[in-house]
Amino acid sequence: MTQSLLDVLTKDEVSFLESQGLSPFDVFDGRAISSIPSRGSLAKEAYKLIVLRDPRRSHCGHRLTTRKGHCVECDTAKIAYASRHGAPGFVYIAGSKRLGCIKVGTTQNVYQRLDNLNGQSTAGANDWRLLFYVKFERAGAVETLAHSFLPKPTTSRTTFKDGHDQEAKEIFECCFQDAYKAIARAATELGLKPTSQAWRSKDARAF
Repeated sequence: MTQSLLDVLTKDEVSFLESQGLSPFDVFDGRAISSIPSRGSLAKEAYKLIVLRDPRRSHCGHRLTTRKGHCVECDTAKIAYASRHGAPGFVYIAGSKRLGCIKVGTTQNVYQRLDNLNGQSTAGANDWRLLFYVKFERAGAVETLAHSFLPKPTTSRTTFKDGHDQEAKEIFECCFQDAYKAIARAATELGLKPTSQAWRSKDARAF
């Protein structure tokens, strides 16, 4: 973040960000941009989770919003997704031989997550194998950026959860090595180093 934006954020705004597990680094300066979609798009391209808007474009007078324009100071529930990006956790890679797909996600408990993937037959498969995991201070940020380096899914996949079908996200038709390189590249571009030793399955190259 530039020094000028640090100067513009108030102490209350900085304190609010910290209370949500975020920092000024996560803020995009969108004050000069009138269009909400444009602010959100540019913030996404800059890998920023929160947008600083001109208070004159706000009904409540607050300046911090999500990329979609929702005030996070009025409703902290709107920041839940963004807060996950700023929280420590594991970035993992799982693979399904049946689907020929790779899943890149984040979790606080990798083995419980694996049980959930198979127990819920995620994307219609129950043969998910844990292939890799490593811990980062901002796991969600690494995950999101890594996704942008992977090919977009070419087919729609669903998971039966909570009594109905839901879209299965974070699943890619690629190989393990592509997913691994995407995570490494994301961490490098974000300037983040792992906070734990990485674990990698001896069978990872078979996926």
